Amino acid sequence: MIQKIKHSILLVLAALCWGTTNAQLYNQELDEFSPEATKRDKLGVRLGFGLNTLRSGDLQNTKVTRGYQGAFYYRVNLFKGFHLNSEFGASIRGARHDNGDLSYSQISLFYFDLNILGMIQLDPGFKHSIIAGVQGSRLMRSSLFIGPEPFPAFLQLPFKKYDLDAVVGYHFNTRYAGFQLALKYGLLNIAGDFASYNKQSLNNNAVQFIDLKPGLRDVKNIKNLSVELSVYF
Repeated sequence: MIQKIKHSILLVLAALCWGTTNAQLYNQELDEFSPEATKRDKLGVRLGFGLNTLRSGDLQNTKVTRGYQGAFYYRVNLFKGFHLNSEFGASIRGARHDNGDLSYSQISLFYFDLNILGMIQLDPGFKHSIIAGVQGSRLMRSSLFIGPEPFPAFLQLPFKKYDLDAVVGYHFNTRYAGFQLALKYGLLNIAGDFASYNKQSLNNNAVQFIDLKPGLRDVKNIKNLSVELSVYF
């Protein structure tokens, strides 16, 4: 995971170098009725990818997996040096697991997300900002894969429907886009009643959930953790 995070940071630094020569920022379009004044707010789209995992002492051989996210955002300058960024979107999170060909190899979680982020300017030109806030999420679909199978073996696992993440990060604006590197740290335990879940696999092998080795019926604590790199347009 550390190596992948380093690659993401290098990508952000490359974007910073590319954008430093641009004068007008993408979120400072001129108001047509007052050419010398910049708009106080902006509506746009965010796209990105993340390195995700699940923090749990009950899951076996947990690794990092790649996920994707997108959102519509509305940003408003509340007062000098502070912007409020609200977002509504979707994300794919979860984790990989190195448990061999006959047990669970990946858990995938699809969420709808609502972000409320404060953006504190670090310079007068609003190129550099520190972000902090929260992300509330509603789980729409959960999937569990066995071994190398390309299709999920179990759907709608007993995860709790709602999650809450603390968000911190760094945001950089260029002429054409904004770039953001953010850490999202799960505050809630999202594990539900795994002990009572005993569905049959969707595949022809008809594996029962109770038969998985290592088992998942004793899972009692799971939290999300993500590092995300996003582009704002």
